[in-house]
Formats: sequence, C-alpha cells, structure tokens
Amino acid sequence: MNLSTPSGTPSARPGASPAETEAIWSLVTGMYDAYVAGDRARIDACLDPAATLWDSA
Repeated sequence: MNLSTPSGTPSARPGASPAETEAIWSLVTGMYDAYVAGDRARIDACLDPAATLWDSA
C-alpha cells in the first residue's frame, strides 16, 4: 500500500502540525502494509500496550 499524505489535505486533528499528521499517516499505512503482508510482529509493534483493542477475527 505505502500511501503518502496528499499535499494540501487538512489535518484530521485540529491543531496537528504537518509533521504530526505525517507521523500518524505513516503509522496507520504501515500497520495496514504489515496486515497485508501477514506480519503480526510488525502489527503488534504499532500498538500501545495500554490500548484496548478487539479483533474481529
């Protein structure tokens, strides 16, 4: 997948800097890349241990 943030796209979080927006976009797209590749360790590395997630699988 490896998508890049389209230039001029407004931030999803009001007040976020372009660097913060890019970092979040990179994390999300990187996690989806890992999912498509079946790389569970790389997916898990993106998750905060304090977060609660439910997996539909």
